[in-house]
Amino acid sequence: MIFYEHRQPATAIILSILPAIAIIILLGFTQPPPKPLNFMLIAVLIILVVCAILFFSLTIRITDSELRWHFGPGLIRKKVALAEIQQTEITATTFIYGWGIHLTSLL
Repeated sequence: MIFYEHRQPATAIILSILPAIAIIILLGFTQPPPKPLNFMLIAVLIILVVCAILFFSLTIRITDSELRWHFGPGLIRKKVALAEIQQTEITATTFIYGWGIHLTSLL
């Protein structure tokens, strides 16, 4: 049974990726670039689209036995048994921690 579920949209990530995608598409259609640059533009476009799909939201779910979270459609996910959680506390992060998936201090 699900006790809590919340989906948070990644508005800042999407708003930063979409202009880059638009610029790449405009560069590709306004004038045909040389072949190596064309390949690079397509590769960067694919990477940006995949990142937008993978990270468009963060979903947190608490069931009767575990805490789960996943990004976007759920390809990047993690879970922890509630029995393993010893304590919780409210914290605030700063801009220094940045965006993305990475380890930060637990201070």
